[in-house]
Amino acid sequence: MPRNRYRVLLATPQGLDSSALVIAADRTGGLGILNCTGQDIRNRAIRRMREFKVRSYAIRVHPHEVCQGWLDQAGENLVAVVCSNPGTPEQLKNACTRIHAASRRALCEVTSAAQAEAALDAGGDGLIAVGHEAGGSVRIPLSFSSSSSSPTARQSPPRPSASSA
Repeated sequence: MPRNRYRVLLATPQGLDSSALVIAADRTGGLGILNCTGQDIRNRAIRRMREFKVRSYAIRVHPHEVCQGWLDQAGENLVAVVCSNPGTPEQLKNACTRIHAASRRALCEVTSAAQAEAALDAGGDGLIAVGHEAGGSVRIPLSFSSSSSSPTARQSPPRPSASSA
């Protein structure tokens, strides 16, 4: 994966066959990331990537799921593996070692600065910061400014009431 080649990364939702989104991302120059935490989903998705001649994609898995078998099966078009839920430092280091041995990039999801340091120490090539707001608005007030004349909370869109539905 050449440095800075992908300006858009598209992570697909968990539990669905969302390979069509990855195919679309590839056709527009982005990097689609298949959420493949499960062997059946992963094997089916890898077959679809080959069938649709996807030039490059990534797979998101737990570190303990990284193994040589499916890395080989995926072929050269699998350019990166995203390790979610870092597990133990040893599991993450083993996963990064296997990913590098297969000539792929190891990207690590992190939720804190401590996890970021641990991921880099384990051999991660890049970090993906994730947080509780990743799925959209969580309606938690956040301060934008310490100035007394500025609003101190994010304004959330009004929720529809039962009578307006």
